[in-house]
Amino acid sequence: ELEKTRQEMGLGYAQDVLDESQSQALTIAEGQGQEITQSIQAKIDLIEGMDTATKESYKQQVSQVMSEDYTQAYQHLADSLDTIQATQSETMGVSHYEGGKDYYADIVQNQLGVKATPDEIAKEISQAQDDAFQNLLQIALSYQDLIMTEDYTNIEYQEAPTPEAGLDYLKTKITGVFPSIDNLNYQVYTVPEGNRDGFAPAAYLTGKIDMGENESESIMINPDSQGNLMSTLVHEGYPGHMYQNSYLRSLDYPAIMYLTDCIGYSEGCAIYTESYTAEFLEDETEKALTMIAQAETDYTNLLLAYTDVQINQNGWTYDQFYDYLCEEIGGDVGDVKEIYDIICQTPGYYLYYVYCGYLMTSYHDEAVEK
Repeated sequence: ELEKTRQEMGLGYAQDVLDESQSQALTIAEGQGQEITQSIQAKIDLIEGMDTATKESYKQQVSQVMSEDYTQAYQHLADSLDTIQATQSETMGVSHYEGGKDYYADIVQNQLGVKATPDEIAKEISQAQDDAFQNLLQIALSYQDLIMTEDYTNIEYQEAPTPEAGLDYLKTKITGVFPSIDNLNYQVYTVPEGNRDGFAPAAYLTGKIDMGENESESIMINPDSQGNLMSTLVHEGYPGHMYQNSYLRSLDYPAIMYLTDCIGYSEGCAIYTESYTAEFLEDETEKALTMIAQAETDYTNLLLAYTDVQINQNGWTYDQFYDYLCEEIGGDVGDVKEIYDIICQTPGYYLYYVYCGYLMTSYHDEAVEK
């Protein structure tokens, strides 16, 4: 109903986005939540002090809810999306809508926690790009032989044969670098196959405010995602989101601190911690490959953060977005429509992560200099 109203007001998604959303909903419905069902049922089997008959009853209820309610909900979503006819021929940034520029400026200030205007941020990002490119060039020249012989986009880390092992390893490496916290209980879950399309590389599920000592933190890993596992574990685990949240709780601040939200601060901190990934590694080759990957990511992400402003504040179309990336990268970047759609659908997305990560890193560097 929300999307129908958005379409009637001329604010809805383009047809290709609706089709992709419908496809994802159908995929989830077809899976009937079987992987989730099996995971929950396995946990029920582990409950101590519960008789077999009661366990079987609970397991049956879980199976029924997932095969009926869960599946039907996604099927209903897919069927409903099929009835919506998009009024927009293509996805556009919010600047194309009435009041869109003011809306974007408000998002930037509220979600990033900064006073700068979008255009001021774009200028700062543009300057940061030059430094990031020079850093990438220097690292590429230093490790050019390694770049020619090794895949730095999919590094196999000795310290992380599994996500759990990687988190255990990182826990030992942050000592003396970040403030100490109590030992954490955590579990790593694999994103069910039917839910992986459109899911992030990983996600930390924010712990409860009143989490007990024996309760576990949770991180979900998407095995279909491309990228280096160790950087992902740093971002989501130690010393990223899981550590940040646990450390905040340990400070015993007033409850209001846990209820307020600033996504720019949260994601900016996690992006900043990724800069420590290479430092945490022992193997010199892994360290070098990670530095190469990090430098390339830093540069390309700044390009995307810059286009976030240009698309949503200054009206860039997909063709302008594509041409800019090709010019900056120095070649054809291929199909980047999915990235363009993310920027249009979630205004400020790359600023939350990239610009705020850049700010956090700048604050650190300034503190070190002083």
